[in-house]
Amino acid sequence: MSKTCAVCETDKYVKSTLKYNGLDVERCKKCGLYFVNEEFTPAKLSALYKEDMYDNYWKYGSGFYEKHWQEMESRQDDIIRDLAEESVNIDRYYKSGKLLDLGCFKGHFCKIMHGRGWETKGVDISREAIEFGKKEFGMDLYYGELKELNLAPGSFDVATLWGVIEHFKEPRAAVKEVARVLKKDGLLVIKTQSQASLLTDIALLLHALTFKKMASHLDFFYSREHLYRFSPRNLTKLLESEGFSVKEIRYDSAYIIKFALKSAKPYIRFPIGLMESCAKFFNKQDKMTLYAVKK
Repeated sequence: MSKTCAVCETDKYVKSTLKYNGLDVERCKKCGLYFVNEEFTPAKLSALYKEDMYDNYWKYGSGFYEKHWQEMESRQDDIIRDLAEESVNIDRYYKSGKLLDLGCFKGHFCKIMHGRGWETKGVDISREAIEFGKKEFGMDLYYGELKELNLAPGSFDVATLWGVIEHFKEPRAAVKEVARVLKKDGLLVIKTQSQASLLTDIALLLHALTFKKMASHLDFFYSREHLYRFSPRNLTKLLESEGFSVKEIRYDSAYIIKFALKSAKPYIRFPIGLMESCAKFFNKQDKMTLYAVKK
């Protein structure tokens, strides 16, 4: 049975579109949202996110990932570097204030912003990661879900979700709660993968051209961790329906593209570079960051 679309809030337009590795990926024909049709309890979701999750973060089923991703440096280093760059972009909206990082994991972004003079609070469903972050960084971190904290309305200037919204069982409920705790004109920043990316288009085309035989590469896009895959259009629609105005959308490359351009053989770098140039020109890179202001 189809789930209800998290954006359109109806199952009328939802159809099963991909089946592989025991996953049933569905698509809403009205807004284009892709999502995994599988029920997860909070306990099951929490079990996916251990303190050492980055040790095996890129071990997908396909031989390419298994062979090449492990040649790179620690994924944690890449992610921290990205977060440090993202922190600068927030300055264009707020220079200081109170920040909530939802899905904070070990609290790296809280640590970065605290060092820049912000008052920060983080929340995550990984107990191990939260305990590690509290002990290692001394940050104000909480285990559990945001609604369980009973935070006062309008108590934050900025809320951030870095690669998090695609993991939520109920993304609309999370956005609604964030809207409640943000003050008027508060900033919500969401970074996630884009279903409208050129990389996704190519992956789905390969799947179709091989009569659904080639599927292992789809783990990069849809998995038991990535329950939702939004496009700029339908994520904007979701945010607007919960009282936000999207001011800006920025795009970035997937880590796999960055790795290929840096370390692959020349005959691999050339077509990848050409593809990425096209993706940049048409705003079809794999990652998108939306900056939305609460009305």
